[in-house]
Amino acid sequence: MSRRRGFTLVELLVVIGIIAVLIAILLPALTRAQEQAKTAQCLSNLRQCGQAIAMYAQANNNYLLPAFIGNSGSGGPGIEHYATMLVGLKYAAAPTQPDEKEVTSVGESMFRCPSGLDIKHVVGMVGSPTGLGWPTTQQDSRGAMFWRRESTTGTDVWLGSGVMVDTWYGCNGNDPGAGNGAPGNFVAAQKMFPFRKLRRNPDGSHLGELTKFNQFRKSSELALLYDGLRMHDCEGFRINARHNKKKDTNFLFADGHAETIETKRTPQFTGTAGQQAQKWKGTNGFTLAEFAPWPHPKWRLDQ
Repeated sequence: MSRRRGFTLVELLVVIGIIAVLIAILLPALTRAQEQAKTAQCLSNLRQCGQAIAMYAQANNNYLLPAFIGNSGSGGPGIEHYATMLVGLKYAAAPTQPDEKEVTSVGESMFRCPSGLDIKHVVGMVGSPTGLGWPTTQQDSRGAMFWRRESTTGTDVWLGSGVMVDTWYGCNGNDPGAGNGAPGNFVAAQKMFPFRKLRRNPDGSHLGELTKFNQFRKSSELALLYDGLRMHDCEGFRINARHNKKKDTNFLFADGHAETIETKRTPQFTGTAGQQAQKWKGTNGFTLAEFAPWPHPKWRLDQ
């Protein structure tokens, strides 16, 4: 009667070693494949945003929709942003968030970057009860958080749809804020960039000027949306490196196409965010050397 021979300890260790080597070889490839899939999904989302923006423009005399609409005091959470307008006007679909104070997000949408963080960015300085502070580098995780705004209802209202939408994509524009002095300064501070902020006046009129697509010189090179936080506000730290081990950023361009660009090819600031954002050039508004001229992507309308 023959006896069945089992594995020796040495043979078992050899098999385990081979499996470990295979895992070590295949795991990086799997990780790269997962990252490439996220990058591709993000680019697809941005293209869908571009299609919705184009439909809005076709229905509104070729105007680019506002990035943000502030209330009459131009402070606080405001009354709309580009995502609430696209959803409220039925050009896009996104889950309405159930609670403004909830710090996480519900559901998937074309405004969601799969490489972003499921954390709501709260305005305020570090150390305040709720403030998270602004990103200080393009690799800062705060730049991967989402921006939540609600289409308000009541007296201070624009669309009044009541939808509350989260977006992980920043707008190529400068928000002059609440304390920008004369109305002319509010307009001038934004004129170099495609996206604009509007301010609703107490009488129901608005302050601010929108751009038209026919004002864009090189639509295939002009950035509209990108992986980033809110509007860049002349602070390059809000342009976020999310892909390929925090080396790349995805962009939507004014002609509707999306592409991946090395983050180091975007404006690289030398001062603090606050120092950069306070540079003025007479009545021409914010004109930062880091934003113009810029070979690709282009940021300013005069390029």
